[in-house]
Amino acid sequence: MKVTMYTKSGCPNCVIAKNLINSLNIEYEEVDVMVGDRLAILLAARPEARQMPQIWVNDQYVGGLAGLQAALKQVCPPCHGSCNQGRDCPARNK
Repeated sequence: MKVTMYTKSGCPNCVIAKNLINSLNIEYEEVDVMVGDRLAILLAARPEARQMPQIWVNDQYVGGLAGLQAALKQVCPPCHGSCNQGRDCPARNK
């Protein structure tokens, strides 16, 4: 699974999203929009993006934190990601 997350410092939903992904042992690329022209690039691709994080899963835009949570439920439907074991999920490995 490829996850790309656009974040900024001081963003509580960014922290929650990163903690969720980390708890599931999923690797992700974090792009800090406060560095260089990254925010301008993001807004060119997604002009409606007004809150962080902005997240893509497998190159598909899922939105923010709620979109990430919904996408993770589709990835691991047996437990909906609630086991917090990521790739080692017992339900996934049945």
